[in-house]
This record gives sequence, C-alpha cells and structure tokens, in this order.
Amino acid sequence: MSGPQTSSVETQSTPQLPVRVTCWPARQKPVWNAVVAVLFACAGSVAGKISESPLMGLLAASALILSTWRRWVPITFEISRTGVERIILGRKFRCTWQQVGRYEVRPNGIWLLPEAEPTPGEFFCGLFIEIDAPKESLVNTIDHCFRTRYSSESSFILPRAH
Repeated sequence: MSGPQTSSVETQSTPQLPVRVTCWPARQKPVWNAVVAVLFACAGSVAGKISESPLMGLLAASALILSTWRRWVPITFEISRTGVERIILGRKFRCTWQQVGRYEVRPNGIWLLPEAEPTPGEFFCGLFIEIDAPKESLVNTIDHCFRTRYSSESSFILPRAH
C-alpha cells in the first residue's frame, strides 16, 4: 500500500475586482481600420459622383462612419461584483448582473446576453466586450460574477415580522 492519497481539487480564488478592459478597435487594429476608412471614403466618393452632389457624398461617408462609431471611440468596461459599467466619452452606463441572462465566449470577445435561453435578435440587445482573444482570467472573472449574482442594491436583509 502506498502512502496517503490526496485528491487534487481545483479551487478557484475570488478574482481581484474591479477589472477594467478598454476596447478601441481603431487603435488595436490600425491597418484594418485604415482599410475601412478608405472604403468609406470611396463609398462617399461614389455616392457623390452618382448623385452629382459632393454634399451627398459627404453625407454618405458620414453615415457610414457614424454607424460604426464603436470602432472609432474607446469604450472602457469595468467589471465588478455588482455589474458591468461601460464608460464612453466620460459617460457611464451600468448593467447589473441581474440583467444578464447568460454569457457566451467567442473568439473575438464575450457576449453578455439578456435572456437565459437563445432568442431571435438577442445580439441586438446584448453587450459585447471585444478583445482579441478572450483571456482566461477575464472569462473566470465574468463567470465568478455571473454565478454569484451580487445585487447592485444593498445586501442587507430585513427580518420577517411575525
């Protein structure tokens, strides 16, 4: 008989919170974004030539740029035990963990989705944290926060009156 056996149970430690992630595709992928900008300029030029109005071309290019604003503006996500806070141009937008039905890890980021079960069009309502490759520590942090589901309200519980 050999010596005492020990089981190796993996224990996950509580992640250090809050975690900040900044998504700024224009800075993170400059070559790809330069190609996109050139394509938008070409589309604006074509629209201007076809309509015979430079103003219409400028309007078309501006509409394309505005529709992809997340590509050009830095967005910071602060993940805490109470939820996810997006900071866009100094403004803060909060999403509590109670508003997240499930999350999905994708090759280019993590989706926080409102419904526990898949529904048509849910990706229009979800929150996407874009990163080049999901880091295991970020996925573990989101998993921990999602599973514990801390409320953004006080955790104080009033005793029931009899």
